[in-house]
Amino acid sequence: MDLSEKMKYEIERLRSARAQYERWLETAPEGTIHFRVNPQGWSWLYRAPGSQKPKYLSKKERKLAETLALKRVYQAKLKDIQQQIEAYECCLKSLQKIKHAEYILEHSGALRELTQAFLYDLPENLKAWACADYEKNPMNPGHLNVPTVSGEFVRSKSERSIYNLLRNAKLPFRYECRLELENTRKPNYPDFTIVDPKSGDIYYYEHFGMMDDEDYQQDFIKKMRTYLNNGIYPGVNLIMSFETQEMPLDEIYVQQLLEYYFGKGSTDVG
Repeated sequence: MDLSEKMKYEIERLRSARAQYERWLETAPEGTIHFRVNPQGWSWLYRAPGSQKPKYLSKKERKLAETLALKRVYQAKLKDIQQQIEAYECCLKSLQKIKHAEYILEHSGALRELTQAFLYDLPENLKAWACADYEKNPMNPGHLNVPTVSGEFVRSKSERSIYNLLRNAKLPFRYECRLELENTRKPNYPDFTIVDPKSGDIYYYEHFGMMDDEDYQQDFIKKMRTYLNNGIYPGVNLIMSFETQEMPLDEIYVQQLLEYYFGKGSTDVG
């Protein structure tokens, strides 16, 4: 999830919270509560709508005092939430064009051809491996409809985010490359197969994008069992990220994952 997507998610969360407070306030008693210091502590004063003179609430009326006090706090929270929503919406307008470079690379083959050697300058042996022909996942080719900065198409916006981050980190990788594993009835195609430029070790990156779906969860368990039985372990040579409908992919988290396993990449300049 990039910054703009995070903001959109936060706006929806705030709108949901706002709706909860608004529903509560619809049933709150009319009037306001005020306070006055006395030698024993605080006195509670209730002011009815349109009344100029407040009346004291007795200790027996504590329930009303508590409700009016909550009303006052929730009204203040509503103001805070509304200001936060407005601030996020203002920032979103400024971030709408945040990914100029990715967009023009995804949509211009000529631009990619002229700049790829500079933007993805791998050592020759790693470049040869990354650019070589390999057996790709033949399933549902129509689902490969999301462009990336290299011109290759992937199956989802989340995979595009990971793909572009791998390219930006100048890591040699293959998308959906066939992987031969023992005791499996069908071929395996990890989302990304990555070579560590420093050690030459192979890592596999799987993104699980529907973890709130029960059938998907069962497939996840089966895939994990297959990997474990073949010496591919999470946290060792298997990198994973997850998302649900409520919690989209966090690009910052993916960036941190890549830095943890492979170190910080260099910039395009210099």
